Amino acid sequence: MSWMVPGSSAGLKAPGSEPLTAWARDLGGVPAARDEFGFLVQGTSEAQVVLRQIRVVVDSREAPVSGTWTGVGCGGPKELRHLDIDLDEASPKAKAVGVDADGKAIDFPYEVSKGESELFAVVAHGERNDVRWHLEIDWASDGKTGTLVLKRDGQPFRLTGTSARTARCLWGPDRTTLSEGLSDGCESR
Repeated sequence: MSWMVPGSSAGLKAPGSEPLTAWARDLGGVPAARDEFGFLVQGTSEAQVVLRQIRVVVDSREAPVSGTWTGVGCGGPKELRHLDIDLDEASPKAKAVGVDADGKAIDFPYEVSKGESELFAVVAHGERNDVRWHLEIDWASDGKTGTLVLKRDGQPFRLTGTSARTARCLWGPDRTTLSEGLSDGCESR
């Protein structure tokens, strides 16, 4: 995960042991370039749930936030199937990526067997804009239909591109060591 922190890198401290999201928010940081989250789908009865469609709704699109692009290195790739969203597209779509146990691509409509739950991982990315957005998922189960609106803590998700960055400061997994060769313009070496 990385963030765009407004301002220059002068005096920017490594996150240390503070939770990364809290550290970035305290600095006014906005998730940058790539954001990941998951959601769980589970029926409230024994009936099968059919996810009919998923839509990406762009609430606003502005120039990217300028400042210092910050981030912390992480482990290897996750073994989760996911939905990929390119927020640089004029009309972004949630594209199914990966395959199920039978080797078939995961796509909508998607059925969740009765009495079971299904975990989806969403990866959103973009480089050109500061985008506020949310997901809408149409569902049907047991003769009922509806639309589930997914937001972060009741607010649209937000992701800014890094094209307006003035510096890039990246730390290693220990959160204290500046990753040599991956940073540029970072004054807090």
